[in-house]
Amino acid sequence: MQLPPIREILLISRNCFIRGKFDTIEGRDEMTKADLIEEVSRAVEMTRKESEVIVEAIFDSIVRSLRGGDKIEIRGFGSFRTRQRQSRIGRNPKTGSRVEVPAKKIPYFKPSKELKDVVNASANGQPAEIAPEHQGPAA
Repeated sequence: MQLPPIREILLISRNCFIRGKFDTIEGRDEMTKADLIEEVSRAVEMTRKESEVIVEAIFDSIVRSLRGGDKIEIRGFGSFRTRQRQSRIGRNPKTGSRVEVPAKKIPYFKPSKELKDVVNASANGQPAEIAPEHQGPAA
């Protein structure tokens, strides 16, 4: 089975969101992993099971890289990395007592300028212009 490149899959998900192909659940607009798998399946003309393997492999790869301290950069989409949070003293909201919160790494996503521009164009009522090379495979 020939797998599409990771960038193509991520662009499919971005385009799916921008074009409004997402479920509305309890008044919130969101796209679930199942929606993404379905969209990938349609876009690359594969079975849902094959598309699920691809999407899972992409997510697993991103998580594995972040755990290893690597930065993931996908041109036209954005970058993933971790940020270090220092330990601090917090408060238990129920009792008000002081609690030591340990240092930790958190995942962080920074969208690319291109993604921000496309999302903002669609938010302002303008049609979302997606460059032809970013529209995914031709049907």
